[in-house]
Amino acid sequence: MKTITDKKQVAYWMEKARIHDYLNTDQLHFSVQQYAAGELLCSPNNSLKDILFIIEGSVKIYSIHEDGSLTSVRLESYPAILGDIEYVIKDFHTLFVEAHTDVVCLVLSVSRYRDILDQDPDFLHLLLSSIAYKFSSFSTLHRQNITVEDRLLMYMETFCEDGILSGVEEATMQLHCSRRQLQRILKKFCDENKIKKTKKGTYQLL
Repeated sequence: MKTITDKKQVAYWMEKARIHDYLNTDQLHFSVQQYAAGELLCSPNNSLKDILFIIEGSVKIYSIHEDGSLTSVRLESYPAILGDIEYVIKDFHTLFVEAHTDVVCLVLSVSRYRDILDQDPDFLHLLLSSIAYKFSSFSTLHRQNITVEDRLLMYMETFCEDGILSGVEEATMQLHCSRRQLQRILKKFCDENKIKKTKKGTYQLL
C-alpha cells in the first residue's frame, strides 16, 4: 500500500472522482492510497477506521470459514464506498477486503472529521444510499427462490463492470454453484445470444 499526500496529486483524484458532488463542505482534507492487486485493504483484525472512496480498480469482499473455505460477498468497483457500515456500526465485524485489481482510493479520516460529517446531509444521504444498495443487492443475489440462471444474469448486470464476467472461479463463489454448472449455463446463454464469449473465461452481456 502506498499513501499519497501531495496536494496536486490528491486534487487530481478528487477532481476525477467529483468528490464535492457528494459532500456539502469544503473543510475536508483527503489523502490517496494505492493498493496492488492481491493486497488487503482491511480484515477482521484490521477494520476500516476511515471512509474509502474507490476511484480506480475493484475490490472483492469475502469471509473465511473455520474450514478454510471462502464465501465471496460481492465485488466493488468505482463508484463505491468502503467504511460506510463501520461508520454507522462501530463494532461491525469487518470482512476481508482485497484489491481485485490495482486500486486507487480517496481516504477521508473519520476520527478527524466525524463531527463535521455528522452534520453534512449530503454525506449522510450518500452513506444511506451506499448501505441500502449493498444490502439490497446482496439479498437479491442470494435469494433461494431464484434459479442460478437468473442469479447469473443479475450478477453480470449488477456486479460485473460493463456486464463483463472475467474469471469463472470468482463467479462460482458469488453464485454458490459448481464450475461445471456455471459453464453449462454460460454455454446455454451463448447459444441463446444473451451473452457472448470474448476470450477464455470472459463473457459479456448482449
